[in-house]
Amino acid sequence: MLIDNIAKFAICGINQVVNQFFVQSSCSNDHRQTVSPHMELVHCIYCSASSIPNLGSADLNSLLAKARATNARLGVTGILLFHKGSFFQVLEGDRDVVEDLYNSISSDKRHTRITKIIQEPISQRDFEDWTMGYPQATQQEIENIPGMNDVFKDGKSYIDVCETRARILLAAFVDGRWHSKLGAIGCV
Repeated sequence: MLIDNIAKFAICGINQVVNQFFVQSSCSNDHRQTVSPHMELVHCIYCSASSIPNLGSADLNSLLAKARATNARLGVTGILLFHKGSFFQVLEGDRDVVEDLYNSISSDKRHTRITKIIQEPISQRDFEDWTMGYPQATQQEIENIPGMNDVFKDGKSYIDVCETRARILLAAFVDGRWHSKLGAIGCV
């Protein structure tokens, strides 16, 4: 109940967040999968730190391109947030596929301090149109989300996000301006 109220509070406050946009991963909807009786649809939300010091935009764009290709092949959708060397990611898809992908990411030497925050069944995908949406949200924009005002205080990063704040972030990006902007942009 408390988490539902926090998520509702976050959704109501989204209008305070300034406009930003996603970079859409592809025009193809080939990654969409209908949920069969044999598939258990889940989302996995995790955080990690980059083991690459000063990860630059070229490195990040390369990582995104590879992730999008892998996710399209596997039928996985989601978003990735990045801030000062830390990642926050949502993966959606078949339980076995998402677990295998998470295990692969966990063993990737480019990630350290990887922490699974939430993995649970879902009735539908929140990011079904994107193999890997990438909101280029600034620190200030994240801190403007109600409940996230001190998320980066005292040098903290996405590594320090708890389950409650992960749900607030998820709600902000599912129902917020970032999500609608990505849909409006079309293919990039």
